[in-house]
Amino acid sequence: MKVLPIALFLSVLLSTPVFGQVQQAKIANPGPLPDEFFGVPYAFKRLVERVTLFFTFNNPDRLTLRTDFAERRLAEGILMAQKGDSSTAKNLLDEYSKEMADIVDSAQSLAKTRLNDPKVRELIAKIADATKRHFAVLQDVASTVPDETKSALLRAISVSQKGSETSRAELEMIPQQERPTLPPITDAAPIRGKQK
Repeated sequence: MKVLPIALFLSVLLSTPVFGQVQQAKIANPGPLPDEFFGVPYAFKRLVERVTLFFTFNNPDRLTLRTDFAERRLAEGILMAQKGDSSTAKNLLDEYSKEMADIVDSAQSLAKTRLNDPKVRELIAKIADATKRHFAVLQDVASTVPDETKSALLRAISVSQKGSETSRAELEMIPQQERPTLPPITDAAPIRGKQK
């Protein structure tokens, strides 16, 4: 049973935020990347994510974790594109796009039946905030990624924009006084890596 606390500790450690030029437009630090140290730390990170998700039984909590993990795939994809590994970047950005599209659809279905649940409201607010930040960061780095990665980046931009619009529409159905507040996004900030 000592494995679970260690896995949770590493999961928290690997998800510390990286702050860009504007603190509100932060995106999660992805932790180890696929090309570092023969991919061993990256494989371990993905294993920890799967174990953490496996032991999370509440649906809003699972979707919250999946949102965090999707944000990591986005950050990994951007960084790999900036390193010039277009193939890995495309795979990671496509994984982000598929995961976020599924998360938004699942949250929308959950909201139809449990919109009065505070956890569901917080989840929708988190998705709205995350997808808005993702959209801002993707817009900011669009000119810095290689052309081979552009199609995957454009799909990710489309998914994040749709996710933001859908989740904000869900929030509009909540009475104003009960609605979770979202921080404003004023500008995008690049994550780490080279800028052209």
